[in-house]
Amino acid sequence: MNVSLRTRLITALQTRKPWIRSLYRLIGLSILVYLLIGLDYSLVWQSLLGIHAGYLMLSILLVIPMVVGKAWRWQRFLQDHQIRLSLWQSTLIYLHGYGLGTVTPGQVGELIKIVKVAELHPDAKKSQIFGTIVNDRFYDLAGLALFGFPALLFSPVLSFPVAVILPLFMLAVVVSYNPNLILAITRKWFDFRFNKRYGGNLFISIAITALIIFRGILVFMAMGIKIPLNMVALHLPVINLISLLPISISGFGTREATMIYFFSRWSVSEERLVLTGLIMGLVFFLLNGLLGSLVIALKK
Repeated sequence: MNVSLRTRLITALQTRKPWIRSLYRLIGLSILVYLLIGLDYSLVWQSLLGIHAGYLMLSILLVIPMVVGKAWRWQRFLQDHQIRLSLWQSTLIYLHGYGLGTVTPGQVGELIKIVKVAELHPDAKKSQIFGTIVNDRFYDLAGLALFGFPALLFSPVLSFPVAVILPLFMLAVVVSYNPNLILAITRKWFDFRFNKRYGGNLFISIAITALIIFRGILVFMAMGIKIPLNMVALHLPVINLISLLPISISGFGTREATMIYFFSRWSVSEERLVLTGLIMGLVFFLLNGLLGSLVIALKK
């Protein structure tokens, strides 16, 4: 690409109006409102009264090993740049970023990690810290993609055209939301390199993803939904991947819609599936955000 053309393209992408990205969030919220309007709230109330508190509480408590596992993996990324943090420090900073990421568009609040690490290591390069955050997100996606791939092959719901179109659609949404991401990666690939201990980090990511899926299964069990658990485990990674698309806030709307798409064939009412999706959002995202907010409050 011509240098001047490349420069103009990068400048145009980086100066895009911030409010355009905010419009993406309205898609998920619009879907959620549409679903909520059509619900029979007497059935919703009955489903709430029938929740098995034990399964739900176990799913909530498993947030602790999940967050510690994510913080440990991120700590390993930092160590590759000779940035040393204790597991306690990395966990607190990780929660701090989670708290701000939950309430900011595109989870950009997670970039507070750069500031917090730089406070402890003033000589650390911010571009390298940013690279560890990108690595961390990449391994999250890799874990979900690894667990989600079997659904493309064995799901009784996904037809071949959908299995091909869905990944392309997800990639198109991400690129349209942040089109300069690929350009940034090609310009500064050294900051986004794979961690040298990728085998161990991939193993940690697989364990974290398995824990996330197990937490989701526990929510289904708490709701008493009669769907074969192997089918729940097969489709949850795909649902989680779709919920990460930057067209909603913490996946609300997209998660509930995809759950209806995947699980309604087992004669489960929309009310129970929407409520299950909302509870999963509360347990998976808002709870983590609340823990992060607590860390922020205690540090003030």
